[in-house]
Amino acid sequence: MKPAYSVEAVRATEEQLLALQSEPDQLMQLAADAVARAATDLLGDPTRGPVVILAGPGGNGGDGLYAGAALLKEGYEVSAHVLGPAQPRALDAFLAAGGTMCAQPSPDTALVIDAVAGLGSARGLDGAALEIASRAPLVLAVDMPTGIDANTGQAADNAVRAHATVTFGAPRAGHVHAPECGEVVIADLALPGAPTFAAALARYEPAGYLNHIGGRAWFGAEKAGGPPFYDPTPGIDANKYSGGVVGIAAGSQQYPGAGILAATAAVRATPAMVRFIGDSAITNLVPELVVHASVKEAGRVQAWVVGPGRGTNAQAMAELEHIVNQGLPTVIDADAITLLAQRDIALHEQVIVTPHWGEFQRLYSALVGPPEGSRAEMSRELAARLGCHVLLKGRVSTVDGFYGINAGNSFAATPGSGDVLSGILGATLAMRGDPVASALQAVAIQAHAAEIAATTAEGYAPCSASQIAEAVQQATARMIRTN
Repeated sequence: MKPAYSVEAVRATEEQLLALQSEPDQLMQLAADAVARAATDLLGDPTRGPVVILAGPGGNGGDGLYAGAALLKEGYEVSAHVLGPAQPRALDAFLAAGGTMCAQPSPDTALVIDAVAGLGSARGLDGAALEIASRAPLVLAVDMPTGIDANTGQAADNAVRAHATVTFGAPRAGHVHAPECGEVVIADLALPGAPTFAAALARYEPAGYLNHIGGRAWFGAEKAGGPPFYDPTPGIDANKYSGGVVGIAAGSQQYPGAGILAATAAVRATPAMVRFIGDSAITNLVPELVVHASVKEAGRVQAWVVGPGRGTNAQAMAELEHIVNQGLPTVIDADAITLLAQRDIALHEQVIVTPHWGEFQRLYSALVGPPEGSRAEMSRELAARLGCHVLLKGRVSTVDGFYGINAGNSFAATPGSGDVLSGILGATLAMRGDPVASALQAVAIQAHAAEIAATTAEGYAPCSASQIAEAVQQATARMIRTN
């Protein structure tokens, strides 16, 4: 995973490198070159349509204007909408290259480059700038989309939603948490005879870590890769237990599908045994399962999944408490999260709770208070209150408010995909034992599986949770091949 740094660390690094310039705006022009190359990759041929630069008054605006000058030299039609006094040399270079100024949005605009505030993004756009950004089919942000806090990822009203964000040296802390960044593309900058931006940043303590899944190949720049991958391929001495047995307490008469999805995903994610607590009729659909009537009657497991579609009655509460009291690695999801909000259950560091945003808000409100801070801050607070790990699920998923995984797609935004993730995570947790590493691996597998499930002969299309579950094996193979 790529370390992500605070605004303070990035600004200090910029000051260090600016002092090593041999000519004015040298670092800015290196950044602008990366922005221009990203714009070319994103837009393609100049005939696709005009580019508009939203340029703020500081260095971020200078990056955008110099990038506009570079694009003009490549044959693109480029205009600028300037907010405040523009960086003088960058504006001169832009106009000298043939750039023009625009005051209002145009229906022909193909790409907007958001170079308004960068690290200084405290508020969203308004007026003509908001119209220009919101009407554009493609938006490329420089450093950070306007209106996204670069430290926390918190979005202000009218924040820009970018398709991609070019940043320099390493991710910013806000990239870990903000889906509004789109694909985060990292371009390192190197002044002659000076350390690279990435090397200069490395002396600071990371404020988080980012893993970016999937997406396009970008002009030789990089995206944040994942943590060390645990290969589940059976070894020479392997047997049906050695990969780690997971127990699945999911599904009910009312919600049988949740159990089927979680169990299917677990079976596809591991070569080891999967125990299922519930109706034996599930073996008609997933014959590999070993079924038990209750958790008390189940054989040994190395990890548990509890909650998807399980209900919130007294029986479900007793089951949750029994599982937690075993002290084993445990995934708590869905209905079991609701139960946590109803009773103070003593959890432990081998537990990982996996809420989506709505569940997170309800649990946080019940245990901590009104959910009014940033997602990063609240995730850390909730993890501390529960005494366990918290995986907040979404297009960008975070673990304990510190590790972020950008899925690179939203194909998993479909009913039942959380049940699928629980099964993958439970199987991975039984193999690895480490809740954080297992969560990062499971989210990556699901992101790849969702992209595979959404792929058709005609291109991408919406997919279902059952299709994602069936794609887990291929997603795992992809990760084995690429790690």
